[in-house]
Amino acid sequence: MDGLPHDLKLVAKQELGETPQVRRDAVVRLRTLVEEEPALQCPLDEEFLVKFLRGRKYRVEEAFEIIRVWNPGVCSLNEFFRAVIVGTEYCLLDQRFQIAGVVAVVDLEGLNFSHLLHYTPKELRKTIKLGQECYPLRIKGIYFVNNPQVFQLMYAVVKLFLNAKLIKRVHFIGHDYDQLHELVPRELLPEEYGGTLDNYDYDEFERALL
Repeated sequence: MDGLPHDLKLVAKQELGETPQVRRDAVVRLRTLVEEEPALQCPLDEEFLVKFLRGRKYRVEEAFEIIRVWNPGVCSLNEFFRAVIVGTEYCLLDQRFQIAGVVAVVDLEGLNFSHLLHYTPKELRKTIKLGQECYPLRIKGIYFVNNPQVFQLMYAVVKLFLNAKLIKRVHFIGHDYDQLHELVPRELLPEEYGGTLDNYDYDEFERALL
């Protein structure tokens, strides 16, 4: 806590119960839990672990569960971005995609606060710049379904970097699939979203990329 301004130290103590001793003890306990689970491959430095501890007010077991939910050893943020880029490049080979543009239905089921810890404003800005300025994408609409309340926190930052045209094309559907059907015909949607198509075969898409 030595690098924190005095007023921020007070907030950390009052709202999180953070003191130098609490922080040291919690970091040691959390690091031990991570080390005892070989499948978890994530940084063990204090700066990384403290993010999770603060997110759960130094309740070590809860902080550990957050780390388990997002396992950087399985898919880091950079690996996720690479996968998105590869998928986008593949779609851009289709002239229909190039000419008619794209409507994206983004399912946010399972998104929670632990994921947001990895999406810093810098990372979000980089991703948005890539989509808006570095790709020949004609985005006609982005419809978020099953979006939890916590996503509003992320979108408040995302919106700062979006151009005005794209902001107008973003819609939050939640679990109201009837609203989605007003925007996207049922015959273009899979069954899981109340459509008439078979559910999407992601394994087949992965094979097409290989």
